[in-house]
Amino acid sequence: MIDALSDIAENLWRHRVRTLLTTLSVAWGTFVLVVLLGCGQGLQNSVAYQFRDDATNSIWLYRGQTTLPYAGHPVGRNIKFDDDDFDAIGTLDGVVHLTGRYYPGRSGLLAYGDRSGSFSVRAVHPDHRYLEGTEMVKGRFLSELDLDERRKVMVISTEIATFLFRNEDPIGRYIEFNRVPFQVVGVYVDEGAESEMRIFYVPVTTARTTFGGSTRELNQIMFTLADATLTEAARLEERAREVLADAHHIAPEDRTAIRVRNNVEQFQRIQQIFDLLEAFVWLVGLGTVTAGIVGVSNIMLVSVRERTAEIGLRKAIHN
Repeated sequence: MIDALSDIAENLWRHRVRTLLTTLSVAWGTFVLVVLLGCGQGLQNSVAYQFRDDATNSIWLYRGQTTLPYAGHPVGRNIKFDDDDFDAIGTLDGVVHLTGRYYPGRSGLLAYGDRSGSFSVRAVHPDHRYLEGTEMVKGRFLSELDLDERRKVMVISTEIATFLFRNEDPIGRYIEFNRVPFQVVGVYVDEGAESEMRIFYVPVTTARTTFGGSTRELNQIMFTLADATLTEAARLEERAREVLADAHHIAPEDRTAIRVRNNVEQFQRIQQIFDLLEAFVWLVGLGTVTAGIVGVSNIMLVSVRERTAEIGLRKAIHN
């Protein structure tokens, strides 16, 4: 064993430049592979982090403006969603959770005792918590009974609760929302952007009756899918377009009258890009490592050729 190690050390020292370059080549190949994999995984995690707040198996419908005349209706009509549209989307096969959004102004003044502040308001349906990943930490979210009875209740974030109530328990307390008292029934946290923690939720029916003047209008309609595949998402997107286009007399080819955000399609397309990127990273990294392995093999081959006579002599003496 000592003689073998001595021979190896002597051979490496005899070809020290070649040995050093080969070692650097293998080390560099390994380093490049690790860095590329780390960067690729980090980029993938960063993009996935952007989707942390919204359900990736969801489709969002936005109101738009017509760009084509249809059935005697002129160009430039502003489309408005209502409860009939909400109910029609709810009848589509494959829809699991369904919610609408109504904005009684983008912000509202909340006041409790001697403290007050301006926060964003969303008037929604109970299923909204599944679209935004809202996690309740105290109390409950909005219920169907809240909507049916047009209750003046609200769900606030932990940030709003800390700001208004300091160390008090907010559940059951009354907050003035634009000088109208609302009872706090729940406190939530949201993993989204910081702005998501400056939002409070109220029943859509209450907001429309109290602040909107309209009792049926909706600004957005959002729903999740049972089967979150690209095929199913595309099918449901088209069915939703057809239902709303028929209800509002919109030309089938007018894609701007009803705008769609298909999170299933967006997320899976991004995932496909990262799959290709990962394959490319492995190809480059393994190619670099293979180049180093080839270098080591060449050293071994040269070493054997240089000592062919010596090896033959040793074998002859041994025999």
